[in-house]
Amino acid sequence: GAARMPRNVMLGIFEAAVAAAEPAGPRVYPTFNDVGGGYAIPVDHDNDKAIDFYEESFQDLFQQFGMAHPGVPAICQGLAVLYDTKAGIEKDPKHYDKAIEYLNFTQRSMMAVAGEAAA
Repeated sequence: GAARMPRNVMLGIFEAAVAAAEPAGPRVYPTFNDVGGGYAIPVDHDNDKAIDFYEESFQDLFQQFGMAHPGVPAICQGLAVLYDTKAGIEKDPKHYDKAIEYLNFTQRSMMAVAGEAAA
């Protein structure tokens, strides 16, 4: 994707807080329905929203601390799972490429944190 400007984490910290407009109606939280046999079905889960949130989190973490931050592997593993799920749902192999890319980030970060033996 195109390079984007780093997010200004200080933006708005000293101004008066402005409440964000809440959508009408009750907030819906994602859940899982247990269907037995070790399987669960996600309910009200928006994969794309999760991907956007965690990609932004990864970018912030990477820009501030680099690959050697211990939180990078967990976020990248989660993003790999989200992209793998998206590939399966949408039947689009480009999402598998993105999942593999995040698994490579995971491995590189683990090596930066704990040395080559960790990965």
